[in-house]
Amino acid sequence: MIVCVFSCVSNYLSALDMLAFPNAKMQHFYEAIPELKQMDPVVQAKIEIEGAYAVYLKRQGAEVSAFMRDESMELPLDLDYSAYVKNVGEGRLSPVVHCVCCSRCH
Repeated sequence: MIVCVFSCVSNYLSALDMLAFPNAKMQHFYEAIPELKQMDPVVQAKIEIEGAYAVYLKRQGAEVSAFMRDESMELPLDLDYSAYVKNVGEGRLSPVVHCVCCSRCH
């Protein structure tokens, strides 16, 4: 079954991309790339792991980029939090009196 899936998508994915499929192994590529049989089994295992986790690493990279973009956003000093947060008047969110993080607040 995996060979069928690989042959159907091989026009769009690299062998490394195809290793992200469940149960995909380097052995599935031996027929197409006979040289892989001579490759060190330790190296083959590392390539399988890299292929299996590449999708997740790409996703995490995108999440880190989004986090860094959000973290670098500066809010105006005169932002009225009461317009965005419920119950500000009840003391659940108190205004910052003195900010030690930057010189703009002093």
